[in-house]
Amino acid sequence: MTFQNAAFVDGGPINGILLRRQYQSATRGAEGIIEPGDLQVLALEVPGAGFRVTDGAAAILGRLSAWEGSYYGLNIGDHEVTGVAGTGSGGGRSDMVVARVAANPADPIEVHIIQGVAADAQEVPASYLAANSAIPLARIDWPASTATITQGMITDLRRMLAPRTASLTRIQRGMTPIDYAGDVTAAFENWPNSPWSLAGARVPIPAWATQAQIRATWGQTLLGPTGGTGGGNDARGQVRVRFYNGSDELLTQATAYNVNQTSPTNGYRTTLFFADTIDIPAVFRGVSAALAMQARGTAGFDGRLGFDEWAVGAVEITFNEVPVLDLA
Repeated sequence: MTFQNAAFVDGGPINGILLRRQYQSATRGAEGIIEPGDLQVLALEVPGAGFRVTDGAAAILGRLSAWEGSYYGLNIGDHEVTGVAGTGSGGGRSDMVVARVAANPADPIEVHIIQGVAADAQEVPASYLAANSAIPLARIDWPASTATITQGMITDLRRMLAPRTASLTRIQRGMTPIDYAGDVTAAFENWPNSPWSLAGARVPIPAWATQAQIRATWGQTLLGPTGGTGGGNDARGQVRVRFYNGSDELLTQATAYNVNQTSPTNGYRTTLFFADTIDIPAVFRGVSAALAMQARGTAGFDGRLGFDEWAVGAVEITFNEVPVLDLA
């Protein structure tokens, strides 16, 4: 064998094998959907014995020969699949919806159903890949005696070909006068309640980001003495992270803290850690959002955590590009 030269010449034919191998080289043999909203498997607009696959594109690695290369498929508009067999009274069934190369190497990519996969299957069965090149799109879990596919029966299995990711960290140094966690009311408040530095005043959210993984640390906060060590002297409450842009608000879940006094006369320092994963709605993609670390105290306890000049706050954010479903 030798190098395949003059692959593309004006007026000449294109070598299909070389083109697919070029695509495989460009994608490093990866496969999956191209954009987060591509090839969603959704129930029919009027639910029935079928489903629809939304528009979008995907790359599929050829598996039947070493020289085959990778395939690119594009679906324009919704593709409806109807007449899917339901289940009887004998029990339920799980089916996998895949995008497969119909007949390598010449035929196009098509939607295919693999009936009777494992109830927790997330990968195309190896037995199927022995004779097909395919990627998973969704799993349909049928209850017994069912003839209609609803959205609740569909589990999204799509993966992205080349998902993007980006990370940033915002740090808030200590402050004076001391800011105590929570006013022991039902409302959250910013803690620390001082302006972020200019560099950290806003968080640029990438336009492609559909998910954020957030880690926040309130480091070396001060628990001052309250004169006792019983439960009523604890510092209790919740913390969370807030993003906002105008009237739009994006909140993490809250997590609780419970810091116990160990001496009636000596205070000490403690660190709180928080983590959460949140979906980023379309209204927050591509905007510069304000960031706030927040807390609220629990009523009935004398202990209060303080953010003083020796404390430090940090928020680490990893933005991910993951598949999304348009269920509006």
